[in-house]
Amino acid sequence: MMIPLNRMILKQFLAVLLIGLTSVSGYSQSADPDLVSPQKAIETHLIYLQDDSYNPERSAKAIPASVGNLKERKAVAIKLKELFDGMGLYLDPELIPQNPDYVDTNYNNQNIYSLTTLDASLYLIRDTSGNWVYSDATIQGLDEAYKEIYPFGVDFLKNLLPYNVGMQSFLGLALWQWSGIGILIIGAFLLRFLLTQLLSLFVGILFRSALKQYAPERGKLTEMLRFFSIFLVIRGLDIASSSLQLNPYLYNYITIGFLLSGCVALVFGFLKAIDILNEYLIKIVARTDNQMDDQFLPVVVRVLNILVIGAGVVYALTVFNIDLTAILAGLSVGALALALAAQDTVKNFLGSVTVFVDKPFKIGDYVKVNGVEATVESVGIRSTRLRTPDRSLVTIPNGELSNMTIDNLGERNLRRWKTVLGLTYESKPEAIQSLCQSIKELYARSEHVDVENSSVHLHTLNASSIDVLLLIYMDANSYDDELDIREQLIFEIMDLVAKEGLSFAFPSQSIYIESQPKS
Repeated sequence: MMIPLNRMILKQFLAVLLIGLTSVSGYSQSADPDLVSPQKAIETHLIYLQDDSYNPERSAKAIPASVGNLKERKAVAIKLKELFDGMGLYLDPELIPQNPDYVDTNYNNQNIYSLTTLDASLYLIRDTSGNWVYSDATIQGLDEAYKEIYPFGVDFLKNLLPYNVGMQSFLGLALWQWSGIGILIIGAFLLRFLLTQLLSLFVGILFRSALKQYAPERGKLTEMLRFFSIFLVIRGLDIASSSLQLNPYLYNYITIGFLLSGCVALVFGFLKAIDILNEYLIKIVARTDNQMDDQFLPVVVRVLNILVIGAGVVYALTVFNIDLTAILAGLSVGALALALAAQDTVKNFLGSVTVFVDKPFKIGDYVKVNGVEATVESVGIRSTRLRTPDRSLVTIPNGELSNMTIDNLGERNLRRWKTVLGLTYESKPEAIQSLCQSIKELYARSEHVDVENSSVHLHTLNASSIDVLLLIYMDANSYDDELDIREQLIFEIMDLVAKEGLSFAFPSQSIYIESQPKS
């Protein structure tokens, strides 16, 4: 009895093992052949809605059962195809995965296939039976997307002509399609003209009232608004042309053309706007004394232009369904390598940003940096140039300059001049006192001398002169102004010395000759 029992147990064990292996092998054995992979599901949906193979019942297989009965699923299948046609979404079967176990790495390796990068809500999923069908999210967003693509209805242009006339074919298109194309072209030109004129009128009034004398020129404003008008017209054509019900393959390229043209118009519009902003800021900067702003402004404008063009390029790549993840990953690695190879360049760029933001000096200031005294001539992205009194040019990288101690002599509110008048020992005390008083009166008369801080005193009895110390604080905007003020004061002081009957001493030695007695 033991042997038959063991055989029976062994048979049961093998049966259970076989069932388990069958279930582990995947869904493909129980899946519908029409829905076994993303490629088969999409082909089933679209092929059986074509005129030469029309079978909506079979097409509705790709619609999940949660939608409802067969009639409702057929309506959804037809509506979904019309949505694809209106979007210009051409699904190339050769690019659709044939693997029943396909997973999307962007969705945590789930059994999901996205139809396009332009709309994340359009995707297939594999259900519990192993069938690839459209997701519930795709079905739920269908009505809203349909209204966006067909705001006037799918038969808007078709109803413009009588049915028996409009359906006649000419050069591969029905007459109602040709008439629709003509209407859209004429409407586009009229709409662009009206939009440009209206926007120029209202925006011009707005700018003139808000910016007054800083308002941009009408010609440049019109040129900018013309590009934005073209973008709006192209967007309108893209929406309205979906009602032409063109061949999806052809309409896919037309849609790409609309998207790229709109992108180009928008980029040029923003570039013109940046140009207008630049002119406005130039007028504002011209009213300030800080010439650093004059050099910083072109850098900002250049960065804005690069950002606008870069955004346009990124959008153009998405139009062609190019996956930006790999590109961005490659760019990040390349940027890291570039940063490591060009550390000094990055350091200098950040240093220039620090100089522009912190503003330790401005163009024309006389500064002392690392023992070098010079006038700031220019501040660039990489370095700062200083002009020495010897007229040589000193270039300091901004990365190093941002860490240096900068003595800005040009930012002094007053410039100090210390000098000594050496008078001869024949000078009388009364004359020296009168001279000091006259110099104080000179301080008071001069509009460039700060009287409160300036002083004049008899200071030292030197070896060959009686020294009078002058401490003069001058209000001078530049070193050249300081020299002019000094020159004027020296001439007037020389006149005062002469009027008091005094004279300047100079180093001298007395030689005494002692006569020797004759022997």
